[in-house]
Amino acid sequence: MASSPRDVSASVTGAPVAWVDVGREDDRLVHLSAHGEFDIATVDVLRLALRQQLRAGRRSVALDLSAVTFMDVAGIDVIADAQQDFIASGATLLITNPSRQVSRLLRFAGLDNKLLAAHRDAAEVIRRA
Repeated sequence: MASSPRDVSASVTGAPVAWVDVGREDDRLVHLSAHGEFDIATVDVLRLALRQQLRAGRRSVALDLSAVTFMDVAGIDVIADAQQDFIASGATLLITNPSRQVSRLLRFAGLDNKLLAAHRDAAEVIRRA
């Protein structure tokens, strides 16, 4: 785990507006938690956090989106691209607990069933691994 509570962040005038924390880690699953607003100006925070997990050789990553207060198409693009990268690497990216706004955006983009699959609970993925 990184030494900072905010492992990857973006700020405006010194105040963070978007960040991703690395939470619980074990040999089967890493929990990431995204916070704040993810748009064209801050989406690289999310992209970097997900790429770091792939580079570290993580096989399963759960990305909790419950604390995301805003996301636009740029954020959805990053998640969709990351999903493809994880699949190509033989890894699993599980999107969990999307906020209401993110859930609507995923549904509008037609990605809710593809990204959320039938597993809203990361523990189910672990049991199946």
